Amino acid sequence: MRYRTRRPPDGPERERLRALAAERRRFDYRRLTVLLRREGFRINHKRA
Repeated sequence: MRYRTRRPPDGPERERLRALAAERRRFDYRRLTVLLRREGFRINHKRA
């Protein structure tokens, strides 16, 4: 038996995070997390 994660895939969040990071090169992860939350993503501060 192997461990199976219960977490759903985070495809759209990760793609949008990378797009924002490419657009705004000077922003750090805290600021990018705020931008993702404003767009409606539910994201934990440890994920970004």
